[in-house]
Amino acid sequence: MLVALVVNYIKTPPPEQKTVFTQSGIAQKVKVDIEGAVEQPGIYEMANDSRIQDVLITAGGMTPKANRTYVSQNINLAQKVYDGLKIYIPEVNSNLTNLSNSSNLSNLVNINTGTPSQLDTLPGVGEATAKKIIDGRPYQNISQLIEMHIVTQSVYTKIKDLISL
Repeated sequence: MLVALVVNYIKTPPPEQKTVFTQSGIAQKVKVDIEGAVEQPGIYEMANDSRIQDVLITAGGMTPKANRTYVSQNINLAQKVYDGLKIYIPEVNSNLTNLSNSSNLSNLVNINTGTPSQLDTLPGVGEATAKKIIDGRPYQNISQLIEMHIVTQSVYTKIKDLISL
């Protein structure tokens, strides 16, 4: 009996630990809300370096009714999560009209990880400003773009709803 337990333990690797520590040594976690066509919808505490795919797995995955086409076309599963994030997985026959107005993460440009060409797609952000954004990383909040004089107030007003951390 003990041999079977040891063999089973060896076959099953331990889950990866994803704790991130700040300079003060305190682990950082974020809370993410995932709803809709997932097995266990709810609010989950995740490591701050987690991805949307990690949250989806933690929630038990998508239900058979999930609109996988919508997910594959509109939700970037590789995107990093942030505190207070809301993820909604629609069902196949749900009305998707209202979803285009909700927080659609795939349309947001992450200022901490975005490439120069992604940042360049933002209104008022050209090649030089994209370089300034990259050089100023990492950001703790998007308002630091103003505080650090990376962008002007008028550019910030245009892009604040199009960017994320």
